[in-house]
Amino acid sequence: MAGMGAGAGFDGLSAIAFPANTHSTAIELVEQAAPLRFLEKSLRRGSGGEGRWRGGLGQRVRIEMASEQPMRILISPGRTKFPAVGVAGGGPGALGGITLNGRDVTWSGAAAVAHQGDVLVVHSSDGGGNGPARERSDALIQRDLAEALIGDDIDSGGAEPGSGLLPPENLPDYAAT
Repeated sequence: MAGMGAGAGFDGLSAIAFPANTHSTAIELVEQAAPLRFLEKSLRRGSGGEGRWRGGLGQRVRIEMASEQPMRILISPGRTKFPAVGVAGGGPGALGGITLNGRDVTWSGAAAVAHQGDVLVVHSSDGGGNGPARERSDALIQRDLAEALIGDDIDSGGAEPGSGLLPPENLPDYAAT
């Protein structure tokens, strides 16, 4: 579940399956069916792309392995190398990433092995903004603050821990593509 990009006239939706053909299964059903314990499932505050219309927020999911047997985790991430771009002057959304016990396994190239008590953290990618951030209304900024949608506490779990974004020198040259 990731954040959707903002549109012309609206903020992106947060933590949705867009445009993928997926759905969200209740945590309780997953915990009954698999040896997993969900420790956290939350929005990534401040991760949607800045803009007149803010990009949707992705989510952070922390899962503890409860199996007495080792578990193989196959990783097939999306939006973890290049962020969702903003449009019309909007900023990019934060990158997604995956850690196992604090070690980045997003692009490990192989299945990770987890043991009982290990913690997997998945950060979904986030939507890009639409329009220059300086054009966002004060009322919308106050609403974002009141709902804790913006702030400085995002944690990417990916290439740039603590920032959620690639440094500018690592961004692709979109004009050349």
